[in-house]
Amino acid sequence: MLLACDGLFDVFTPDEVVEVVKEEMERHGDVQQACQNLTVQAIQERGSRDNVSVIIVILNPWYAHK
Repeated sequence: MLLACDGLFDVFTPDEVVEVVKEEMERHGDVQQACQNLTVQAIQERGSRDNVSVIIVILNPWYAHK
C-alpha cells in the first residue's frame, strides 16, 4: 500500500509509481530507500513543485520470495 501526497502524482502516473516501487523492492527490499528514491525522482528528476511525501506499507513481501 502506498500513501502519498499530490506532489508525487503531479509528476508520476499511478502505474509509474507501482513500477518504480516494484523495481526498488525487487532490487534491494528496503522500504525506506524506495520511499526516498521515489521522492528524489519526483523532486529532482521530474521537477515536482509541490510537497512530496511517500509512505509504503508492505502487506505481502512478494519480493522476498524470489
